[in-house]
Amino acid sequence: METEEINQALQLFDTPEKWTAFINLSRQTDKLKRAMTRTAVARANSYFHRKHTAPGWSFKQIWSDELGMVWYLTAFGEYSTCLVLAWSGEFVLEVRSNNADEITAVTALLKDSRFSALMACFERIDVWWDGRFVGREKFNFSFGTPSDTRFGPFRLAWYAHFETEKLLDQIAAKVARFQTPEMTALLTELNELTRRVP
Repeated sequence: METEEINQALQLFDTPEKWTAFINLSRQTDKLKRAMTRTAVARANSYFHRKHTAPGWSFKQIWSDELGMVWYLTAFGEYSTCLVLAWSGEFVLEVRSNNADEITAVTALLKDSRFSALMACFERIDVWWDGRFVGREKFNFSFGTPSDTRFGPFRLAWYAHFETEKLLDQIAAKVARFQTPEMTALLTELNELTRRVP
């Protein structure tokens, strides 16, 4: 904070009780973030099971109080190459496997021109590859604020609580780009080819 902002903030703590309350509250930032995020998590189940569905695709929440969701091709199950929203707002194509050969095969195929169309479904790619995570798009959401397209988990938590539908609509739009018939067929082929890796 700048000096002027600090001086203004000092005026808020004109009693020892207010200062103590602030200190106690500041120690609870992670709990507050989780409580705010829980609003979107609670709404996500009906939102992605009823309102935003696609043939051949399934949805599952990973955690109860964090933005952790997976969209996968039903035929291959959740432990396949699929879409994941995690780390409080990062969207990735993940090879949900512990098989190193499968991860290597998926990564190699995604570099091939035939499968690179899947990578073009991201609005942007902040990290192309990170272990089993491919095409990481970090906190890329917009609400008409200075933080647009570059939110962090704490800022995004506020929108998860107070602008829940807008956040879920944006998540749905990210997922929908992969759920077209063409991209679904491509992801199906990718899963078929890489599942055969011993």
